[in-house]
Amino acid sequence: MTFLHDCVPNISLLKDDAEYIAARAAGWRACDLRWERLQERALEAWHRGDASSAIRCWRWAWLVARLNFRKDDPRFATSTANLGLVARLAGKEPRARRRYVMALRQWGAVVDHIDRMVIARRGRSSLFHLRMERAHWGAYDQQFRARAMRLASDIAVRLDLASSGQPFPGQRSLRWPGEKTSTFDDLRKFLGAALLVADDAPNPDHIRH
Repeated sequence: MTFLHDCVPNISLLKDDAEYIAARAAGWRACDLRWERLQERALEAWHRGDASSAIRCWRWAWLVARLNFRKDDPRFATSTANLGLVARLAGKEPRARRRYVMALRQWGAVVDHIDRMVIARRGRSSLFHLRMERAHWGAYDQQFRARAMRLASDIAVRLDLASSGQPFPGQRSLRWPGEKTSTFDDLRKFLGAALLVADDAPNPDHIRH
């Protein structure tokens, strides 16, 4: 296992990295942010047409998940799904479909995961919002979980389509930069799992292998 750990790149987790410092202070492990950044880097490469760089990062992210996450962690399912796309790009369609089926099976644990999530208070700067959150946190919490359930259902449909070779509708991954929260909690981990599932190529003619 030590050898495999050594194979994973550090991905800019430095002592003076403000985001890393905040994540660690909130209880995240280094692997949580490393996985997220690898998936982000993969999607950035994917959307600019650099498939080889995207594939390399997806494989590293899968290794991070394999070494550090429970099998019922939705990020594990995301990693499996993105390896499905890697197989599809290599022309190995049967393997791609098997991986998407496996990802869908793993994603089935997400309902229990959402129930168990620890969602931190958002800590908004507005005094009004702070008071509203303090007074009605139960309603806010339920709203976050309901939204997570709707997103989880949408991702299940997309994985099911991919398992039968059909393209995803739209590009959910483009929402990640705008929806990534500044709070390092279980909700951010879930949103990363849902929105970092790779979409189809935005322009297949421009993909570089």
